[in-house]
Amino acid sequence: MKRMSSRDIIAMAVLSAVIIVISAVGVFAAGALSPEQKFLKRQTKSCPNCSLIGASLGDADLRGANLSGANISGANLSGAQLTYTIWTDGSKCSHNSVTTCSK
Repeated sequence: MKRMSSRDIIAMAVLSAVIIVISAVGVFAAGALSPEQKFLKRQTKSCPNCSLIGASLGDADLRGANLSGANISGANLSGAQLTYTIWTDGSKCSHNSVTTCSK
């Protein structure tokens, strides 16, 4: 078996380090959630300019949420609590708004 030179050992170490860094970046990037995903998982109540087309938001507690500029076409908001939510047009829903944004 041929003995590796110090130059070969350094090259292998650098290559190994590069592979580890690229792998770690890929894992973190795959785990990153979009604003829409965070909103739908209820991790945030802020989703301005989000695409929530056809989203299932029935019975969701969206009190005080920010939906300014969001597209909610076809979304199910049945029973959703919308009190003081910033609506898609930038206006604020009134107290006791449920299912529809009362202004």
